[in-house]
Amino acid sequence: MSDPQSVTPQVRGSTKYERHMYYRRPRTGQQVGWIVTGGSNAGRVQNMQLRGFEPLYKYGFIPVGEENKWATILNHPDGPLEFPADQVLTLRWYREPPVLGVTFPQIGGQRVVEYRCPECDHLPFVSINGSGGILPLGNHLRITHSWDRASLMKFGEKKGIDFDAIYSGEGAVAQVVEFGDGDTEAQCPDCDWTPTEGKDPVKALRMHKMTAHKPLEVEVVD
Repeated sequence: MSDPQSVTPQVRGSTKYERHMYYRRPRTGQQVGWIVTGGSNAGRVQNMQLRGFEPLYKYGFIPVGEENKWATILNHPDGPLEFPADQVLTLRWYREPPVLGVTFPQIGGQRVVEYRCPECDHLPFVSINGSGGILPLGNHLRITHSWDRASLMKFGEKKGIDFDAIYSGEGAVAQVVEFGDGDTEAQCPDCDWTPTEGKDPVKALRMHKMTAHKPLEVEVVD
């Protein structure tokens, strides 16, 4: 839970020197629950809240001049777990975290496939648990490298990639799993683990399942 007593929104004024803070995106729509940054003037905070964003006062302000906007929250003991697994995986932080040495237990048990462009050094197109990656790769090959349908299908057949979605209009949509805020029954279904008294049961169960059971699985297709 964020502690609204730890940070006081700034009085509205010039945005030139406005300090920034962290917010959680709304629980509906795109990029559900992703952590983002935004201004901290009182009027801006109010506007963000009206749009469904949750200000994360707990992590304070991002220091003025800080080049790495994620350093403040990721250096906090609770910070890494604030990020949904799909945000961590989509941004490929499992390979290159913004802060050296930071780990994200919540990505355990996920399956990631990295589709690499055979023509250039573009960052891999990531599929998470079977969703995403293929459509952006196909569009990249068609638009950037002028591949036609025959070339795509031939490449897909060779690599085991189904590009039919590009032509059928069935785009891949990333799946988001919500654990729920009101679930107080937090016994692990795979073992006899129970959360330590005083801990947030939902967060504790999430961390336990991601660390004690399935590891992250990454496959590279190039």
